Amino acid sequence: MACAADEFDPSTELGGIQLEEVLSVGLVEGVEAEAFGRIADVKASGDGGFMVLDGQAPSVRWFDSLGAYRDGIDSRGAGPGELSSPRAMAVSSDQRLAVLDPGNGRVSLYRLMEDGLTFQGQMRNEVSSLGSSQSICDLQGRWYMRSLLEGSVIHELDDDGKVVASFGDAESAPVEEYGPFAELVAPQKNAGALACLETPGLLVTVDTFTPSVRAFTPDGDLRWEVEVSGLRPMEFVVREGVLETERDPDQGSHIGVSILSWGPESVLVQYVIVPEDVRPGEEELQTIESVELTVQDGGEVARSREIPHLTDRVGRLVYTYRNLPYPVASVLRISE
Repeated sequence: MACAADEFDPSTELGGIQLEEVLSVGLVEGVEAEAFGRIADVKASGDGGFMVLDGQAPSVRWFDSLGAYRDGIDSRGAGPGELSSPRAMAVSSDQRLAVLDPGNGRVSLYRLMEDGLTFQGQMRNEVSSLGSSQSICDLQGRWYMRSLLEGSVIHELDDDGKVVASFGDAESAPVEEYGPFAELVAPQKNAGALACLETPGLLVTVDTFTPSVRAFTPDGDLRWEVEVSGLRPMEFVVREGVLETERDPDQGSHIGVSILSWGPESVLVQYVIVPEDVRPGEEELQTIESVELTVQDGGEVARSREIPHLTDRVGRLVYTYRNLPYPVASVLRISE
């Protein structure tokens, strides 16, 4: 059952804006539909509800605007409509759900119907099977994914999964610097998140390990590129024949984790600040730094460390999740 706001209140003041919980789903014990293994993504559905992607189960759960379970995808495997290790999802403007599943080397497509989710087909291609594939989105009826492939990081797919266009120059990983580790470093240096903005019709992408944020037209023309100031990226270094990562020893390093529309004129880019001595499984305990940029030219509007990691926004509603101490997906409302 969805929790009421007065049962769990993560209200956060942010320069006159307050985030108040509307509802949440996620239980340690109880209704099976709300028992998650490890949440990987949360996206709004066009009917006012939302989808929760469980990468561990694996499954997709569809909840309505009151937090009641509607339908889901719960079959593990490689058959039609089944999931293996899903990583991200997107809901298109025409009510199609795309689930990026690198474990099966494909994107599975479902139709959001009044009576539930209906499997429609799959997009299988070389991008979907890459471990660095982290984002998928829909813009003007066209699917886009972010992953390193043949020197580009953004790829447009048709409904059959064929890569019809690639753009966004990749970050280099020179052999003279990384030696035999160059092929391992390249996809990590080019990891990142991608957002499709219906207004003003742009794709905006943030790098995981560099301060770069870029905006492209749907046809791949670079509209603007900025380097967010004050970030401390994690570095890859080779010492005595061993590949290592270096974080800022005093303040930790920034790792880009998400980007989403923050209104008609801005986007919100989010970074997790990871200390040098972080232990596996503790990533969610780190600080989130949020940077608001204009969609016109990437100029910085505001910055905060008071906003949780967000995955989607529709109007005044934003969506988030946590996996510690147990997995919970939440819907928050922005108020001023």
